[in-house]
Amino acid sequence: MNNKLGLSDNDLEFYEDQIFDFKSSLLDEKITFNCSEFDLEYLKRLHSFLYGDLYESAGYISKRYNKSDYDMINSKIKEVVDMIFYEIDASLVLNKIYEIIDMKIFEDGNNKVVKLFFDRIINMYKSNNPDYVYELLKSSERLNQFK
Repeated sequence: MNNKLGLSDNDLEFYEDQIFDFKSSLLDEKITFNCSEFDLEYLKRLHSFLYGDLYESAGYISKRYNKSDYDMINSKIKEVVDMIFYEIDASLVLNKIYEIIDMKIFEDGNNKVVKLFFDRIINMYKSNNPDYVYELLKSSERLNQFK
């Protein structure tokens, strides 16, 4: 993605981290991006919110995917959301999240945005079953590397 500010790669990485940290701290449980569910559209709007100040194409799916792939991506995302809702085994959920991260849906910021997206979903269910959420977060060694 071309950055709007014309920053060098070294500067861009620094500012990308700063902006991500600041904007992700602004999110709360009430922000929905005018989406009724956690799906691909929500993920795209989250990416745009976090990186829209830096990149013109923030919120756009990677060029490696075409429109016909969107349904497949959306279905994988919804599958994980349902697995979390129904408290499916944490290791299975995490493997599905890793699969989505590895898909590289976005050109830049993919790992951080996908991790934040699923962190938000997981944390929504804290009050329903804190033990399950704790198990998910505790066993997510690889997921925690995406900071």
